[in-house]
Amino acid sequence: MDLNHSQKWVFLMVNKDDDTASDLIRTVSRHSLAYMLCAASEMFRHYDFDPLDLLIIHAIMNANVLNVMKNPELDRRFGSVKAVEPDEIKQGVSRAALSLFLVCPSKPCGDVPID
Repeated sequence: MDLNHSQKWVFLMVNKDDDTASDLIRTVSRHSLAYMLCAASEMFRHYDFDPLDLLIIHAIMNANVLNVMKNPELDRRFGSVKAVEPDEIKQGVSRAALSLFLVCPSKPCGDVPID
């Protein structure tokens, strides 16, 4: 099983028994969903963007730091709000990858324009 460092930590924490694992997974899932909903609500409240534009912006920002999140050393080094990842380690993201990730067309379909 190939786990990243966050998954390894959770795996070690819950490897005691199945009930503990299930409880922790359920708790983390609930808090993750609550965080996502709260973050989306705040974005929609404070930014005058179309909701899809906000999703695209944040998908790009997330894709740019995937290399950092997958590397425990880089994740620790750039984990602070005071640290900024250098452009050299950011990976770009293609329009096709965003389209697949967000499950939306990257080009207009027929006569339907994409604003």
